[in-house]
Amino acid sequence: MYGIDISEQSLLVAEKLDIYQGLSLGELGNKLDFADNSFDAWVSSGVFTRKQVPLNAFEELIRILKPSGLIMVAFRVEDNDYYYNKIKEYCAQNVLEEVWKNRLGVLKSCNHDLVILKKTRTV
Repeated sequence: MYGIDISEQSLLVAEKLDIYQGLSLGELGNKLDFADNSFDAWVSSGVFTRKQVPLNAFEELIRILKPSGLIMVAFRVEDNDYYYNKIKEYCAQNVLEEVWKNRLGVLKSCNHDLVILKKTRTV
């Protein structure tokens, strides 16, 4: 399991958990320092919220995902499908296939849609 974060301090906290094979400083929306088709899956919770991550971040995350790799991501419902609409574009282009979607009440202050997708082809 590898971790990516924009915060060096968060990476130091993650390092103490001693569960990661590697940790990288990186900013979603920029080029990530991984080869094409590097990962079997990526998971994101609490990242794609309030328009804090640019929509082009998905292209780079899809690039580093292996064919048939899985994406598991939680989107805030209150963001009016800002990120989910971009995901639907990739599904319409047959780059991704939606496998599962469910609404979760994770926090009292907001709801999330948990979405699982599969990479069907390279962007």
